[in-house]
Amino acid sequence: MLHPTNGNKYSGGPESEKFPTANQPLPSGQEGMERFSLPTLSPERVRFDRCLDLYGPLSSRASTPRGEMSTAISEGTFALTQLEQLGSIVGARCWSHLGALSLRRSIAAPPKEIELVLARQLAVRALCEKSEESRCVKRFVKEAAPAIESIRVFVEHPGRRTFKDLYAARDGVARLAKIFGETPAIDNQLLLSSLEAVRDLTEAPVIRLLREPVCLVHREPTPAKDAPLWNRFAHRLLHFPFGPKMSAAIVLAGVGFGIVKSISFLKHINEVAAIMAYEMSVAIFTPIAHKEKPERDNELFFTPIANRLSNDPSFQRGWTALGLLDELYALAQLSERYRDGGSFPVVAAQDRHSLRASKLHNPILALSGGRSVANDFSVEGSRVLGVTGPNSGGKSTFAITAIQTHVLAQLGAPVPAAQCDLSVPDEMFYQAQDFNQLLDKEGRFGTELLKTKEIFLRASPKTLLVFDELAQGTTHEESRSVTDYVLKGFKRIGSSAILITHDHGVVASLAEEGIVEPLKVEFQDGLPTHRIVPGISTTSHALRVARRIEFDSSAVEEILSRRGFTPSR
Repeated sequence: MLHPTNGNKYSGGPESEKFPTANQPLPSGQEGMERFSLPTLSPERVRFDRCLDLYGPLSSRASTPRGEMSTAISEGTFALTQLEQLGSIVGARCWSHLGALSLRRSIAAPPKEIELVLARQLAVRALCEKSEESRCVKRFVKEAAPAIESIRVFVEHPGRRTFKDLYAARDGVARLAKIFGETPAIDNQLLLSSLEAVRDLTEAPVIRLLREPVCLVHREPTPAKDAPLWNRFAHRLLHFPFGPKMSAAIVLAGVGFGIVKSISFLKHINEVAAIMAYEMSVAIFTPIAHKEKPERDNELFFTPIANRLSNDPSFQRGWTALGLLDELYALAQLSERYRDGGSFPVVAAQDRHSLRASKLHNPILALSGGRSVANDFSVEGSRVLGVTGPNSGGKSTFAITAIQTHVLAQLGAPVPAAQCDLSVPDEMFYQAQDFNQLLDKEGRFGTELLKTKEIFLRASPKTLLVFDELAQGTTHEESRSVTDYVLKGFKRIGSSAILITHDHGVVASLAEEGIVEPLKVEFQDGLPTHRIVPGISTTSHALRVARRIEFDSSAVEEILSRRGFTPSR
């Protein structure tokens, strides 16, 4: 049994101590933060098939997760919050292409079912521990990577497959059978059931197609029995896929058979001549057939085998399990890459969205080694944060960090924070100015407002919203009016929202009404520290930015003088 202890680790404990309740301390020393009351859950019993139910079989072809089981992230939000880059950074730790593909699919639609989220976290925690079981699983994932790649090339090959691909896939399955033949004793059910699914793949009946004569896959009508011998022989030769080894074996067998027949039937010279002619034709024609008909072999044999494999339930189940194991292994390595080690967040099921964190870093900056400033974060329920400050001050990074943290937490991964507790949102939106449709009849303001309306119609108390400026493309007064009633509307719905803006006036006005909690970029010695603190920034420091990029008024005058443009009189 598992229960939370200090240091973000789980260890043995009684049944009643599996997860924190309202009367138990939170892990990671979270005594100073308000406690969550968790429902009675059994995430330690969640098996791999729950993941399969959510996403379906894993393949290079896109698959759509079931919407009711995953947090909705639109294509625009996915791009604006740099989740693609986050997936690339984390996916670089995967051993196989399959693991990176599984990770990207999970990031695009993180699970929102609380039991599955906690089950993934338990699995990642188990892989973080320095136990024999975790070392065994890591060794499995590492050693299986070449085999996975050879099978993937054959099954998902976009072009012509060859005997080399077939043999490599066959050897890959044999290697998987050797690696996963004996499943170790592992307490974590998600890891154990994933290993069992891979073992079932190696024992699936469809795998026999890689080991036995592949001519069994495709059959065509044969010539009539009374057809000439040559027609029947040519048909059999053209409809059997001769590989290099098979061709050599047939040649040697034909020559040997001809010699034996010659010795046995020396008295029947005509029969000997016929037999020798037949065997010589096989010996000569077989290599030619192997060289000239690879396209036909691919069409009649290799492609049907690949299709049978990719559509087989046992293969799909084991294939997806291999990707999940590699994905969980990559997530388990994040704590080693965070500057301060990070922590596992406390994830809860709540009726309203909530995110509270202490010393939270941006995940991409924390993983890439870039300069990162930690911020405390608290947004929950119908709370609306209004963040003001200069360009390049850290406002957008602050908001993006919230969404990236949610995604990592829902995948069961540690996050770059000293402490963190959150609930699982039903949807996350990030809206920014993006008008590039020349044929859009609504114009910039109308296009942006339509997007806001779509979000408004879908928002709920469990939704997290980020607006990087709102109601732009119109007059200052009209923009303030629209921002005012839109944010008040989201406040009534109960969604958590973050507004990033240079308009300090609208933030000040809404703060007086208790609609917005004002935050600003901190400055020291005239420079931004990239920390977000309470307050309102009344200047965006645009001239400071202009001087930094050498395009202030004096720089413009210097450029004009250097280019020979004299002042107009």
